Amino acid sequence: MLFFNLNIALCQEGYVVFKNEAELDQYFQDIKSSDSIRWEKVKDFGNLKLKMDRSITYKLRFDNEKSIFNPILNENDGHLLKLSKSKSGAYYKDEQENFFYVNKRFRNFNVKLADITWEITEEEKEILGYICMKAIGNKVFENSKISSSVIVAWFTKDIQVPHGPKGINGLPGLILEAHYGSSHFYAEELNMESQEKISKPTKGEEINEAEFSQLMRSAVKN
Repeated sequence: MLFFNLNIALCQEGYVVFKNEAELDQYFQDIKSSDSIRWEKVKDFGNLKLKMDRSITYKLRFDNEKSIFNPILNENDGHLLKLSKSKSGAYYKDEQENFFYVNKRFRNFNVKLADITWEITEEEKEILGYICMKAIGNKVFENSKISSSVIVAWFTKDIQVPHGPKGINGLPGLILEAHYGSSHFYAEELNMESQEKISKPTKGEEINEAEFSQLMRSAVKN
């Protein structure tokens, strides 16, 4: 009986609602800082995308072994917001897989996410009533190349699951705040009593994260 009760205590599941206090995409930031004439041509689109990014609320559903992170769908969403949400895709993780499922340029992709190397610092702060520790990470791609983009995450050891937003995971506790590139995710709600079903998304064309990023960059240039 003691063993049974211990298993119940160790079973942690629920969801976190995140807002993304996004910045302008790096693609548009580069244009804005280097080509004022071109920026005048694309700034309306860039600012519209930024507005859409900041309008989306996300939910991270999790249990001990698996998680899924995707936008919260709302029947009252306008066409552009629905389109932005559909292009956000879904991040799924379990003990064997860590993938980003998305439809881009009329193709379904199953993007294998790169591992993240973490350094846990001694810095702490409170988020939603939980003491969180700061960790600094970098993605390591399959060619052993380390990304120059730094990831900053705040996680709590009080909820010992290795999950976080947008495929940012691998820490010894649930991530409640994360900063990577133009994305800045802040937890607004944490529910530890929910038992929502976590289903793996539809499988698409398999590709690794570095290859997918290169494909998207070449598509933009063309």
